[in-house]
Amino acid sequence: QDFSLILLSLGLLPWIALAPALEVLLEVLTSKHAEHRERILALLDTGLRDGRITPEQVVTGFADLLLSVSKGFSAVQDALTGWSNRDPLAELLVLAALERYFARLHPGLNAKVLSALLDQAHGLCRALGRGISDPEARTALTNLAETKKKTVARDKAKLLLALPDASTPLMQLLISRLVAEVASAY
Repeated sequence: QDFSLILLSLGLLPWIALAPALEVLLEVLTSKHAEHRERILALLDTGLRDGRITPEQVVTGFADLLLSVSKGFSAVQDALTGWSNRDPLAELLVLAALERYFARLHPGLNAKVLSALLDQAHGLCRALGRGISDPEARTALTNLAETKKKTVARDKAKLLLALPDASTPLMQLLISRLVAEVASAY
């Protein structure tokens, strides 16, 4: 408490660790209230830039949320779409989360959710001029694209795999951009 008071007396905000509360914070993204979602995304954005949370933690948290969410999916997707449209670093984070999600595909996933996320990934890949780089995600998408049963998700997976393969792994690109952004701020 003394340290927090000293920081406040200097006009600085206390440093609060975000990683232990990440799961709870991300659950707020299922809220129907856009202002709640925006505050969480702003907190994550600040935490990424000041080192309180790593890109890996955010990507894993988003992927876990996408795999588990049923009610509130459209709110989560709206939040991620809005965030990625405003911030180039968020574009990479959201795409990395989608890659992580695709790497963990299983037959029980909601077809509408999968279709929407394939569309979102395709849009991000086209905007960034790259394809899916994660080998596990590419394998899962290839398996989906090669299924005999004709589905919308199968066709979207084929479109996503047809994009040019990325030479730089997404997480490596994400970390280097974050480091460059933080370094330029000082």
